[in-house]
Amino acid sequence: KPQDHCSTEVPEGSGNPNPTASTSNPPADQIETPSLDNILSLTNRFEDILRVTTNSDKSNGVEADISNMETAITASPTPTLRIH
Repeated sequence: KPQDHCSTEVPEGSGNPNPTASTSNPPADQIETPSLDNILSLTNRFEDILRVTTNSDKSNGVEADISNMETAITASPTPTLRIH
């Protein structure tokens, strides 16, 4: 069956292909690095993003020793599998 009419008009969209996705992704050089000074503001952001709350009033007196925590995060442009 031959095609009767071919329209070249493109429907107008909102410009955002996924309206439920977040559009506020800061560049890597503007991402705030977690530290003891800004942990409260970061916790509030995580609560806003993840919709979960952390309640420090219910802690049982246990404190984490973060003095020996490794802070270097490495990423390889080539995916690798390491078996330890």
